Amino acid sequence: GINAEYMGVLRGQQVAIKIVAKESSYVFGRQVEESDILLSKLTRPSIDALKESFKDEMSKDDWKLVLKMKKQFNIL
Repeated sequence: GINAEYMGVLRGQQVAIKIVAKESSYVFGRQVEESDILLSKLTRPSIDALKESFKDEMSKDDWKLVLKMKKQFNIL
């Protein structure tokens, strides 16, 4: 499921994240730097989570991008 601690962060604001690794740990300043770009894998469950929990926060442009990526990555 999604993180129940979502607090309504707006685009452009800074956030804190927690990375949970299955096999190793990540240390800020070593494997992860403040300037690193973090990505999230788009999947059918993640799209469903966006619809269920973040529908009102997403703009039309956000949904257009999701649809474009859905087609590009063949997500059913």
